[in-house]
Parts: sequence; structure tokens; C-alpha cells
Amino acid sequence: MIASCNVSNVTNKLKSYVGFAKKSGNLKIGSDNILAYKKFSVIIISNSISDNAKNKLFNHSQKTNSDFVVVGYDIINTVMESETIKAISITEKNLASACLECIKKLEETTIE
Repeated sequence: MIASCNVSNVTNKLKSYVGFAKKSGNLKIGSDNILAYKKFSVIIISNSISDNAKNKLFNHSQKTNSDFVVVGYDIINTVMESETIKAISITEKNLASACLECIKKLEETTIE
């Protein structure tokens, strides 16, 4: 029960940070939008994204010196409240760091 509550709290925090990024104009949604933009702090993709899109986004993260994270499809679905979104990116450094910290906590929680 404690682990479940912790996952819910961390997921809600991640959802809030992504919401802040969206409201402040620091969120890009979808592969095409991400590939068209040149400056990111982090690119977050779902593990259900196509290999072609994954490779393009990974190469783009290398070119832009951005962090690149693959998460479970359920995380992006929950955070974005959409089953069709497979990739997001955050351009603001502090929000990106906060999101990465939440993702790290989620990974630690699901491993235990």
C-alpha cells in the first residue's frame, strides 16, 4: 500500500511539472514538433513508440545535447491524459530536472 501511494504521489508531481511546462510554453508534444525544435533539456518517449521515431528522437537528443529517457507507455498516457501521445520534450532546465527526478523515483519504486 505504501509503494502504491508513493507511485501515485510521484506520478501526480510529474503530471504537475509537465502541466507547468505546458502552461509556460516549455512543452513540445509529438515527434514532429520535437524534431522541428532545436533546444531541449529532456526528451521523454514511450517504450511503445516506433523504432524509426525512437532512433530519430535519440539522434536529435544527441545533436541538441539533451537528456533522453524511455519510460513505460502508461507513464506518458497518465501524465498527458492521452493514449496517442508517445513523445514529449521539455525546454526549461529546472522543469526538466524535476521531471527526471520524478521518473527516477518511479523507476526505483517499480523495481522494488
